[in-house]
Amino acid sequence: MKLMYRSDALSKRIHAIAIPMLFNYIAHVLYSISDQAIIGRTSLAEYAAVSVIANLLYAITGTLGIISVVLTILGARKIGQGNDESYERLFNSILTVVAALGVIFEVLCIIGGRVILKLLFGMHGPMLDYGYLYLVIAGLGLGINLAIFVFSSYFKSIEKTKVLFYGTLLSCGINLLIDYLLVFGKLGLPRLGVMGAAIGTVVGLLVNLFIFGYAFGKYSSFKLRVSVHPVELKEIIQSFLPLLGQDFAESAGFSVIVMMMIARLGEVAIASYGVLIVLLQVLTLPVYAYSTALISIASNAIGAQDYDLVGILAKKVLKNLFLVLLPVASLVYLFRNHIGKLITDSGVVVNTVAQVVAVVIIVQFLNAGNQIYRSLLNAVQDEKWLMNFSFAMSIFTLLSIYIACIALRFGLIGLYVALGLSYAISHVWCRSRYRKIEKSYGETSQNTIQLNSV
Repeated sequence: MKLMYRSDALSKRIHAIAIPMLFNYIAHVLYSISDQAIIGRTSLAEYAAVSVIANLLYAITGTLGIISVVLTILGARKIGQGNDESYERLFNSILTVVAALGVIFEVLCIIGGRVILKLLFGMHGPMLDYGYLYLVIAGLGLGINLAIFVFSSYFKSIEKTKVLFYGTLLSCGINLLIDYLLVFGKLGLPRLGVMGAAIGTVVGLLVNLFIFGYAFGKYSSFKLRVSVHPVELKEIIQSFLPLLGQDFAESAGFSVIVMMMIARLGEVAIASYGVLIVLLQVLTLPVYAYSTALISIASNAIGAQDYDLVGILAKKVLKNLFLVLLPVASLVYLFRNHIGKLITDSGVVVNTVAQVVAVVIIVQFLNAGNQIYRSLLNAVQDEKWLMNFSFAMSIFTLLSIYIACIALRFGLIGLYVALGLSYAISHVWCRSRYRKIEKSYGETSQNTIQLNSV
């Protein structure tokens, strides 16, 4: 009876964190679909350029945004320990670091952006001009986005994720309004095309940051300061570097190389891949939401030395995740053509997407278990092993993609089949790794996590 009560209470706690996060992600995807639909009504060169740059910025922001995962893991642990002063120093140190990263990135975009787009992505002519213009303006949003990630990590740590949904909803609405007015030149405003889309992105992010800052002042008991504290900085670096290497291997660096391959397949493949990215965002919403819940609860439990809770968490999260993921995947498949037509009016792109979407759905189910066990390994601070594993798997996956997508000329279908194989292998391996760690709970005389060294 006690175990059943705890299980029910745990499910409620998981949903309390995950459901607002899910709605937050849904708002992001609705914005993304609407934003893509606006750009999709411009020229094919403009749409292809924005697709490449938007995915590039998304990958880089995601990688640097790993520092917010550090805050979630370490912060939830400090909250579980009741160490509020150390959490304050940790938060301010991370916020100061991301502000500096944003300035550095924008300078690099201005100085070397055109060269990078030409050499790495093979852009030329109008597509290069559109891409560079979008990069320079939208690149301003990287630092703002990182600051948003830091504030969102705070709300996750204190389990106040509703704030994220409200902030996202308002900022995305403003972003879309500005996009519509400036991209098409409505209400007497100039028609700015991709420049208007970039301006809308930056303004929307600023609105989101303002909302999070206001909510932070309401819930937080400490003040924001521009400061970096040595002890907390050491903790940040020790956790950040393995996570950065891990994410670079499986996200940013990986995504850039994949995009370089896709770019060689032509404008139709690039545009189709851009639409598929939006569909993938819909499918990964529950995965990210429940992974976030797992990291927050597991890190807090470790801080409180409640290792029994950590032991049952993964299975409980996976069960709830699949109950949500199945109907979402069904809706994506049923309305695949309608979603494609919302984004672009190119018939050849919509048909290409429709041919691939079933494979994409299967791949995301394979990815769900993979992401849950990766998140759990990060929560128990097995980042170094996971970083090494991620590099090895990324090399294997990229070789598989090259063979299937380029050498054998299976195109986008080859890409997702290779990804599915990689996710399946990674899931099995990460689950096996965690089971070894779980056994160590009963082999130690103290309530500490003993990780096997490799």
